[in-house]
Amino acid sequence: MWAVLYNTVYFSFGYKLYDIFKQFQQNAMAEEKTTYFEIFVAMTIVYNLILHLSVVPINLTIIIKEFSMEFYQFLGVPDLVGTDKDDISLGFHEIFDLAKAILELFNPWWWFSDDPWIYE
Repeated sequence: MWAVLYNTVYFSFGYKLYDIFKQFQQNAMAEEKTTYFEIFVAMTIVYNLILHLSVVPINLTIIIKEFSMEFYQFLGVPDLVGTDKDDISLGFHEIFDLAKAILELFNPWWWFSDDPWIYE
């Protein structure tokens, strides 16, 4: 999830830099001056895009691997396909269940209730 978010933000800043350069070109055609602040912002974005370029292929690899796990994770173990054990990747519902279990541990009313444990 964070790889998708990181790449989205990265490419949105790349698009913003493209817009800034297009604005520079329009200013040059109209013979208007570009301010130093606009140049500073463009240089800062260029610096950060170059500095963090190596993270993008790693994130793309993570995204492809996580997406392909849903289809190929039990390719070599045909006995588990279709059973209740064929979902080993971590999903949102497991994260929410974990948060609920942790919050219930700190809830004194839950200690004495008849509510079963989250995994029973």
